[in-house]
Amino acid sequence: MEALSPSFLQTILAIVFIAGLESLVFTMLPLRFMHGAVVMKWSKVAWALVFGGAVFLWWQLLLNRDQEYVNSFRQSSVQVVVAGLIVFMGVTGVTWLFFRFHVKEEDAAELELAHAAGEGEAIEL
Repeated sequence: MEALSPSFLQTILAIVFIAGLESLVFTMLPLRFMHGAVVMKWSKVAWALVFGGAVFLWWQLLLNRDQEYVNSFRQSSVQVVVAGLIVFMGVTGVTWLFFRFHVKEEDAAELELAHAAGEGEAIEL
């Protein structure tokens, strides 16, 4: 069996590094069910350092390969990614707001019964 070529090994290591970096970026999002929320609850400074560093590396390695910094926003691929992120964040925010403030019919009926019985706001939403 021939020895593995250095370019093949470099490609494998790059794939592993990028996959780990992307995993870190998404894992560190401060959502209740992800590790980012736990880290943020423990220390906001530590979360900001880890998340900020991971996002910076992600940006530099994947999106800003030409190292143009601010001029990178003129690249069509970067504009597509930024537009996609904005749309994704908007849809996520609207979905969260809907389910956060949407009152279920059963809860509304119980709230009306409690209010009619003179108990006031007995049920917390």
